[in-house]
Amino acid sequence: MRLGIVLTALAALVGCGASEPVGEGESTQAVDEVEERIAVVLDDPDGGGRIARVGHTEYALVGAPVAALEVGREYALDMKQTTAAPSAGRTTRLVVAARKVLRLAGTLADDPSAPDAMRLRARGRDVRLTGATVKAYRDVRSALPDQDYSATLFRVRAVAERADPSRFAWLDYAPVPSFECADRAEPDVHLDLVSVRADASVLDGFVETRGAGAPLFGPRATCSREGDGYACALADFGGAWGSGHLGPEGAAFSLTVDRGEGTRVSFACAAVDAAAVAAASE
Repeated sequence: MRLGIVLTALAALVGCGASEPVGEGESTQAVDEVEERIAVVLDDPDGGGRIARVGHTEYALVGAPVAALEVGREYALDMKQTTAAPSAGRTTRLVVAARKVLRLAGTLADDPSAPDAMRLRARGRDVRLTGATVKAYRDVRSALPDQDYSATLFRVRAVAERADPSRFAWLDYAPVPSFECADRAEPDVHLDLVSVRADASVLDGFVETRGAGAPLFGPRATCSREGDGYACALADFGGAWGSGHLGPEGAAFSLTVDRGEGTRVSFACAAVDAAAVAAASE
């Protein structure tokens, strides 16, 4: 497994948040314990309220915090089962607390003061990340000793813990590529190249076929600095797959992979504005 493949590992759920009172006039009776779900909040198309979408399941929402939820936003919702009437066949849940899932971008480093955590440096502040994804990230990083991700920008999804809002449960991550390339003849075939050295001297990535379902990963590309671009070698389980040069082509970039015997694969590439990605961090 490589660092460039997004790992999704929901953090362990700890504690229970304090319940908020149900608004006046709401005839709901909460039962059972609080459960946490990561959900996207949407308008209820069959009424004037809100619904939560968890995977393919939708819940109608009631409770005092619901009015403040932003439509289209992802939240960690602390919910209870309730005897309230369902909405268009949806099970109803009483929301007792909600925390926004943050979309952050920054660099990752070990946290010397907390061995079970990582620190994300984003927009001049440190965010302490916790949970199962910490170990998943470290396992992948330790398997790639020749690569240095200290200066690599990562996109991260995280949500404040119930018990300690200064710690954020780390949901998943993806490295921000230096270049995004697409096959000129096959638009679903992509090659994102990530800087894996602090001096940007080496790029790494996999040819990826996107479409319905999970992406399919093909040959791995390793590119080393050469002149005003990079010399790239691609290989798969069968051995060498091709080679080429990534370099400027006018205002953009291109990578033509020579596979031998006159076979070539041409990629149109664009440099990623890392500063803009970092500035968009919440």
